[in-house]
Amino acid sequence: MKFSIKNWVVALAMVMTVGGPLLVTAMPQTVAAAGTCSQSFLGLPVWYRGLTVSDTDCNLVTPNGEGSNPTLSNFIWHIVLNILEDVMILAGLVAAFMILYGGFQYLISMGYPDANVKARNTILNAVIGLIISIVAVAFVNFIVDGILG
Repeated sequence: MKFSIKNWVVALAMVMTVGGPLLVTAMPQTVAAAGTCSQSFLGLPVWYRGLTVSDTDCNLVTPNGEGSNPTLSNFIWHIVLNILEDVMILAGLVAAFMILYGGFQYLISMGYPDANVKARNTILNAVIGLIISIVAVAFVNFIVDGILG
């Protein structure tokens, strides 16, 4: 069986029909009130999460270790772990995209066993990567809550 325009159109229509609503509803973005510091982009928390004075006042706390202010090492760990969590969430988003890409490859691999195997391996590797990234995000959140309070 040869590749044809009809196969590509059918495969693209199926990906858009299934993948489009999945991506739109997977991470609904709430409308944040003006002046809040907890806004996110694509589900990524801000790098300064946990370091602001209040949610409406976006001023960062000073790392001097007095009262409720963190020490410098605690301040730096907050930033490092927030950025690490962002990287792991991005890895999860890339894995979800790769699952869709592998599904598209699988749809258009009709009659080509090598392409079929390659598509299934892409999906399998993406699922493994997604599981690893979900576990890693949970682990980092556990560390952040446990160590930094």
